[in-house]
Amino acid sequence: MNGRTNSHNYARIYLAVRDALNTTFSNLSIFEPQMVADMAVLIPRIVEDMAIHIPLHINRTSLKGGLSLRTSCVFIHQQPFVECDSFPSLTPQSVELGDILFLRTGINRGKVVDRRAMLIQVKKTDDFNKAPDNINQYHLYSQWPPFRYTRASSALKNKPRHITGPDIYCGAKYLLIGNDASYIGNCGNFCCSHQLCLPTYAITAMPSTPYGASRFYWSNCQCFITELVDFILGIAGKTFRNPPPPSSRNWDRVIEDLVKVTAIKYSKYIERAGGIGGQRGQGELRLTGYLSDMSMMQKMGFRRTDNEIDREGIPPREAKTLEDDSERGGISIMEFVVNRE
Repeated sequence: MNGRTNSHNYARIYLAVRDALNTTFSNLSIFEPQMVADMAVLIPRIVEDMAIHIPLHINRTSLKGGLSLRTSCVFIHQQPFVECDSFPSLTPQSVELGDILFLRTGINRGKVVDRRAMLIQVKKTDDFNKAPDNINQYHLYSQWPPFRYTRASSALKNKPRHITGPDIYCGAKYLLIGNDASYIGNCGNFCCSHQLCLPTYAITAMPSTPYGASRFYWSNCQCFITELVDFILGIAGKTFRNPPPPSSRNWDRVIEDLVKVTAIKYSKYIERAGGIGGQRGQGELRLTGYLSDMSMMQKMGFRRTDNEIDREGIPPREAKTLEDDSERGGISIMEFVVNRE
């Protein structure tokens, strides 16, 4: 399914995404100002809530015409950090590669026909025209220079990568979240014209202005509801190959890096959670073919017990407490598996 579906299916997917995000962002006001200012507190909470509510709403949605849609997520706080020689500031020395990775696997009659990914960096702001406060993070997302992993698993640490291509900005974006009244209701998309906008603004955007310019602005701004629906339909995000070419250090390889390090981290969490008698798995989790069947899941440390599977695809909250000083890494990954019979 690449952008083609009937009005019933589109409406069901749209409303499921809207309701999930509406629930996710409706509680931002409960945080005290000090907590809102602390990105280490607020951003993981936003990502975790999305990881819970999107699968909860999507997996309850029934579609017509032989189409099915399932969503699963692995949520782990620790993330791979990267550094590069061209960072404009001495601090921070390394930055997050992203807060959440969306994956989309399209299946037609049992065959995988499309793989897409979208890497998201979340930013909380109450001023839509304000430049990001992390100049090195902005440099990474605006220039995509050669970089290397730093705070990551031992298998990835110091590995060089260089993402290139004319459509990279379709695959890696900022997600801006806030309460800028001048923006709410003026996104110009379907949700705006039908009064379906979220109580806060939540939009994806591409960095468009050199850092330090006298006037800052974003480009290609898109309501997050519309962006995510388009991604599910296969008309947003950036395609990737699985497996990547042997010598690749590009987008395909980075997606593989993030999936594998997450699988390893989640496997370690399961083991620490109590061994075979206490594992909690993700029965629907495909992760773009790396974990496409139970035998592969078991090889990567996923073990399934009927009484422990979260059938809505919601990750266990305890996973966020995983700590491993020797191998820091991981990222929150959510995959949409679209199947047409």
